[in-house]
Amino acid sequence: MAKYYSIMTNVGLAATANAAVLGKKVNLTTFAVGDGGGAFYSPVPTMTALKGQKWSGTISGYNVSTDSPNLISVTGLIPSDVGGWTIREIGVFDDQERLIAIANYPDTEKISRDDGVSTEIQVGIELLLSNASSVTISVDPTMILATKAEVNAVKEKALTSGKLGSTLLTVADNTLIIPAADSTHDGYMTKEQAVKLAGIDDNANNYIHPTNAGSKHIPAGGAAGQALMWQADGTTKWQQVHYIFDVKLPASGWSSTVPYTQTVNVTGMTADMLPLVGIVQSADVDAAQDERDDFGAIIRVDSGNGTFTATASSKPSKNLNLQIEVNI
Repeated sequence: MAKYYSIMTNVGLAATANAAVLGKKVNLTTFAVGDGGGAFYSPVPTMTALKGQKWSGTISGYNVSTDSPNLISVTGLIPSDVGGWTIREIGVFDDQERLIAIANYPDTEKISRDDGVSTEIQVGIELLLSNASSVTISVDPTMILATKAEVNAVKEKALTSGKLGSTLLTVADNTLIIPAADSTHDGYMTKEQAVKLAGIDDNANNYIHPTNAGSKHIPAGGAAGQALMWQADGTTKWQQVHYIFDVKLPASGWSSTVPYTQTVNVTGMTADMLPLVGIVQSADVDAAQDERDDFGAIIRVDSGNGTFTATASSKPSKNLNLQIEVNI
């Protein structure tokens, strides 16, 4: 018999046989290694634990043999921060923490960081199952392992089909050829291009629009009835240029002496406005005529800051509804 070998434990054989009969699965989840209790030994089927377990973790990968579908290789990756002992035994456990298979292993030192070196080590165990369909294997998806052949295949693909921007790269004598960049192709920078680039001043492309008079942009904002008006040298502002005010002059609001005056509050009116005044007449013809006669008595209008004043030669007897328009 070989010195180093793996076996299914009695627990493992019973679990897989029972799973096959019941149509269930034995889920292998954990990979463990140990130092064999300090010495080489030959594993036996009655074992339920490693003799000197030092580390356990999620299975990192597995592979089904192309020659035999019942021969499965299971691997574990011992992390770099674990060590300071010798690997002599390997075990595989299921999700119920049962030792399903065990193997002895050639003495392999797992160096610790205290020795000045830390390395990951990948070890494996082969399981010969009577019914592989009754076993599932849970693999840690964060472990990324690749064989040398796989790495070479990726390297070859990268060398023969890689691109730099839009430029297809080529390979000659196992050397990657990168062309020089030009006005239409991506590539590496030539020394002439580097000299030209070095001659550009820092922040040369950081344009700042001038703020002196005559260079300022149209200000944000603006609305219906507004226009740009002078504010200062080289500066404009949005300003309302057309106003409509509805003003009521009640008959009782006139002064008692000639000339008759009446001042009312008008929000938005200012003293520099020149109002154009019209009357809003009633629908009744007779009332409208009386309102027109009273409106005709108004001989002067004056705007103020928030006020409007009307002056009449005779006191109007009707309530007057006026509409005041201002264009600036």
